[in-house]
Amino acid sequence: MKKPIFLISLILLFAVRMFSQTIDQPNYGLKSHPTLEIESIVMAPGATTLFMVIENQSLDGTFCADKNIFIVLPNGKHLKIKSTEGIPRCPDTYVFKSFGEKMLFSLTFPPIPEGTRYIDLVEDCNDACFSFNSVILDPAINQKIDHAYSSLESKDPEKASMEFEALLPLFSDKKCSYTGAIYTNLIELSKATGDELKAQEWMEKLVNSDIPMKEKYIESLKKN
Repeated sequence: MKKPIFLISLILLFAVRMFSQTIDQPNYGLKSHPTLEIESIVMAPGATTLFMVIENQSLDGTFCADKNIFIVLPNGKHLKIKSTEGIPRCPDTYVFKSFGEKMLFSLTFPPIPEGTRYIDLVEDCNDACFSFNSVILDPAINQKIDHAYSSLESKDPEKASMEFEALLPLFSDKKCSYTGAIYTNLIELSKATGDELKAQEWMEKLVNSDIPMKEKYIESLKKN
């Protein structure tokens, strides 16, 4: 009797893998915590799981996950967290043992509708809440963004500028704030090449846009 059960388990496991999608290190627009990152997102028929990592940058650092964490879909619908793994739920906290220590954990939510191109991740709490804005789920768009950052890191500003500018038509959805990240990179690249006029043009486009959270993008540019 054990053999059929084992075979059924294998079939179910294969089905989950076949119909799930994993996005490794997705790009995003803004985040609230400097050392918190999304390592991967696994979107399966029954659930969406975010695998995350945080690095402690304090001598007495603590961390926990609030009960009020949710994914915001482009249509405004909230998907409330179902479970966590590897992280205490507030008010319980994890106390880091050393500076630079990393904690790996996961957050599981209901399934994301097929075809969703981006999400927001929000922790709704009273203090030191974390959030990620405009997390990109589209594999092709993530790849294009990765290429643009690769050109930037390889110190090819002209190629990077062309690749970031080519991304703009992909973000026609006015509810998605990732356009702000594109403008930010174009402004900084223009300044790096000494083209202050072009940098000013991109800044004016950002200022005059109706991008959500554009004030935070402008604020981040002023800090640099």
